Amino acid sequence: METDFTSDVHLRGKSARVSEITDTNGDKMQGIEYQVEIQLPRRLTESATMNRMEIRAELSGQTMKYLGTDQLHANSFEMRESGPVYSLYLVRLIGFYSNTYETDMLEILATRTAADVRVSLYVDGSKVLTFY
Repeated sequence: METDFTSDVHLRGKSARVSEITDTNGDKMQGIEYQVEIQLPRRLTESATMNRMEIRAELSGQTMKYLGTDQLHANSFEMRESGPVYSLYLVRLIGFYSNTYETDMLEILATRTAADVRVSLYVDGSKVLTFY
């Protein structure tokens, strides 16, 4: 069983975008979606190992205050590139939607991703690596 989840693991990027969904009543809700790109060494890309990993993002500042939460999470890794040494994955974090969110404020929060969103890797429920 794999035990080294920190060597050669890199955050390649994080971003946010404003989006809109329609609920079952036909009402439109504004929201924000976050995603990160993470580079993993090939040894961590076996499905049994991947199932043990989760990406979490801690929110702070304006983002935490406006969304009313301090953490986002995801455990679904979508492969973007595969090479002989590493694989690059896109991880979509849980999006937040509400009929009270204002598009202008969400656009401001999307520009604050670097300042307000800190990404960590969890394995078996324990934090093993925080990306700065």
